[in-house]
Amino acid sequence: MNILYSHRWLVGVMCAVHVAAATAEPDPPKPHVAVGFEIEAASFARLPDQGAARTELARLVAPEFALRYPFADWLSSSAPASGQIGTPIGRLVARLVQTPGVPLDNVMVKWFGSLGDGGLVELPIAPVEIYSSGVADREANNKRAFVSHVAQRVMPVVQSDGFHQQFMKFVVRGLSIASTAELLTADRAVVIPRMWRDLRLGQETKLMLVYSKPAASGVEEGRLKLRLPIQRPTQPKLGWLQAGIEEASIGTSPLALQHGWHDRFQTLLEGATVRCLILEYHPMPFAETVGSVSLASN
Repeated sequence: MNILYSHRWLVGVMCAVHVAAATAEPDPPKPHVAVGFEIEAASFARLPDQGAARTELARLVAPEFALRYPFADWLSSSAPASGQIGTPIGRLVARLVQTPGVPLDNVMVKWFGSLGDGGLVELPIAPVEIYSSGVADREANNKRAFVSHVAQRVMPVVQSDGFHQQFMKFVVRGLSIASTAELLTADRAVVIPRMWRDLRLGQETKLMLVYSKPAASGVEEGRLKLRLPIQRPTQPKLGWLQAGIEEASIGTSPLALQHGWHDRFQTLLEGATVRCLILEYHPMPFAETVGSVSLASN
């Protein structure tokens, strides 16, 4: 190989690498959920350093959800979403409230949530009693004692399997991990704009792609039940989340699939609003988590 040819070859390779880098899509961000703690109970309106108390309690609660549901970052309200893009896929708030009681009001933590950055609604999850009506000493003037007491009441609950069976049913199954998806005919698969390495979805996980779009009859709605989530092995979108299609329907009519595919898939999602839901969740086993325990709900 002469020097001139070698130089041209090297320039050609460098140009190809530069073009590939320039046209490659950036890695999609990991989904995240904002976690907060609010103090609404009037008895604690004058709690010293109330802002610090809220921050400390949110920071205690958030890691418990990150441990159970590593498909998203669960970030306390005070923690910046470093490297994150866009809005959270949901919000979770533990809110300290009080209800009438004798001789004193009851004080408890109730759970509120939202999808995306929408308005908070109360979740149908059992509240946690913090102070019963018969308890007079309520640490309303001592931030450190207050945080300690609330944590002692709340943390065992959020660490329990019973709580998370409810949480899976009423919260996790409503979170959309992505708002777009692409149906690839050549691979007979769905590609979702999240990095597979970030989501840590076990192979038994079942996803549901729900879509709606304008149609001549009004609105067309449909569902695709997805299975076997894997890391996409080829370009384009190398490393993204990819899954096969197990079932499909448009409205109330099922589509008969041939080898996991249907001709309508080529244009099915054009102009559609999409949500990718976790129908049945199995985390990928790894040492720091609950392993391969299923958090599915009926």
